[in-house]
Amino acid sequence: MQLKYKFLAIFLFTVCFSTYGQAPALLFDRQDPVTEDATGVIKKIKSPEYGKYLKVVYLNGRKNKVLKSTLWGFQGNNGKLYRIYDNKVFKIVKQDDIVKYERTLAGTNQYQRRFSSDLDSPLYQTKRKARQEQQD
Repeated sequence: MQLKYKFLAIFLFTVCFSTYGQAPALLFDRQDPVTEDATGVIKKIKSPEYGKYLKVVYLNGRKNKVLKSTLWGFQGNNGKLYRIYDNKVFKIVKQDDIVKYERTLAGTNQYQRRFSSDLDSPLYQTKRKARQEQQD
C-alpha cells in the first residue's frame, strides 16, 4: 500500500515540477530571457488585456510595470512563450514553416489567430499573407 503512495507522490511531483517549474522571464529580444533584474528574481508576469504595461511580481514581494512596447515578449510560469505585437499579447501555439499565434478576447470565450513567417516577422490574419511575406 505504501509503495502505491510513493509512486503517486513521485508522479505528482514530476508533473507539477515539469509543468510549473519553468521560470517566468521577460524577453527584450527573443533570444535572451531575463529572469532577474535590479529589483529581484521574477516570480510572475501578469498581462492585462488592456493597457500598455505588463505587471511583474518578484520573489521579494515587490511589483513593477514594464512597457509592452519595450519587449519582444515573455515566458510565462507554464513555460509558454508569448509575443507582444502592437501592444497585444499573443501565445505562440505552433512553430513550423509558419508560426501560429492565439489570443483570447477579454470577457469572451472567443480568440484571435494570427500568423507570421518567423518569430520576428509581422503578424497577419491569414497564413497566405504570412507565406507571401516568406517568399518575398
